Amino acid sequence: MIHVTDEEKGKSAEAEAGRAEGEGEKAKGDREDRLLGRDIPPANFYALVTTFQIPAMQFLGELKDPSTEKVDVHPSLAKYYIDCLSILDEKTRGNLTEEEKKTLDGVLTQLRLSYVKVAPGGEGEKS
Repeated sequence: MIHVTDEEKGKSAEAEAGRAEGEGEKAKGDREDRLLGRDIPPANFYALVTTFQIPAMQFLGELKDPSTEKVDVHPSLAKYYIDCLSILDEKTRGNLTEEEKKTLDGVLTQLRLSYVKVAPGGEGEKS
C-alpha cells in the first residue's frame, strides 16, 4: 500500500488546479476570438509587413478607416508607416527569402508611388 501524506495531496491538488486554470484561460481566449468573429492569423513575416501596410494605405486614402467608415488622407502618418517598412527592409537585408524580399519590395514600391500622389506638392495633391 502506498502512503500519500496530506502535504503531497495538497501539492497534487494545486498542480491540477493550475493546469485546469491554464487550460481554462486558453479556452476563454479561444472562445473570445470565436465570439468576436476573429481568426488570429499566424505570426510571420507577411503579417508583420501587413501590420504597417494597412495603416499606410488608410492614411493614403486607399482604404476606409474601419472605425469611421470614412476615407481620410494624412500623408505624414502614411510616411511614418512607409518609413517603418523601409527600416524593416534595411535591417533584414540579406536575411529574407526571395519571396519575402519580393513582397516587401512590392509593398514599398506601391506605397511610395501612392505617397507621391497625395504628399504636399505631389501630383494629384489631396487636401
